[in-house]
Amino acid sequence: MIINGSYFVGEIYLSQVGGGSSSVANNNNKLQTFIDKHEPDFLEKRLGYKTTKEFYTKLDVNGEIVDGSDAKWSNLLNGTEYQKGGVDYYWKGLIDTKGSFKTSLIANYIYCKYIDSQVAQNTTLGQVVVKGKNTKQVNVNPSIVGVWREMVEWCSGSDLIGFPQLSYRRGVMFTDYLGSDKSKKVSLYQFMNDHKEDFPDWSFTPIENKNRFGL
Repeated sequence: MIINGSYFVGEIYLSQVGGGSSSVANNNNKLQTFIDKHEPDFLEKRLGYKTTKEFYTKLDVNGEIVDGSDAKWSNLLNGTEYQKGGVDYYWKGLIDTKGSFKTSLIANYIYCKYIDSQVAQNTTLGQVVVKGKNTKQVNVNPSIVGVWREMVEWCSGSDLIGFPQLSYRRGVMFTDYLGSDKSKKVSLYQFMNDHKEDFPDWSFTPIENKNRFGL
């Protein structure tokens, strides 16, 4: 896998996960199960099955690119600057590391899946909201939506000038060609589209965006 519990800090902090969690009672195994399940699924929908399968063969046990691999895999994972049509562009990668702080659109995606599973659990009566003893129930929807929307922008684009923004709304795909951000920072979709010759089996399924009402 690419990510691990160390990514879940800051806005996507999860209690009882990672190095600061209790050695007796923690959620590390549950989170790892989510990563093992949802990371490959996320990548297969964004890269295609064959590209994802080959990509995983280029990763070592620490989620880093194996020495000697083609540069395209490192560029995909860690980001790169590139030129197209005489214009410089920047893709920040599936993971983005600044010092000891690590972020990833995959971690954002899994965080939302994880929180959804914590908020509602299956019972014989159907879906119920989990509420601990002596706790106050809070609305987690706004925080999840912010994390989700950041992931969608990282993945499909948002107001990237000259680039289409792909999104699903109620099962219908929309392509938005309007934009105002002149930063030349590209989404995963645009990076892969600009390097189709390097990834001949690439395919992409956009993710439906959400607002604070869950729509």
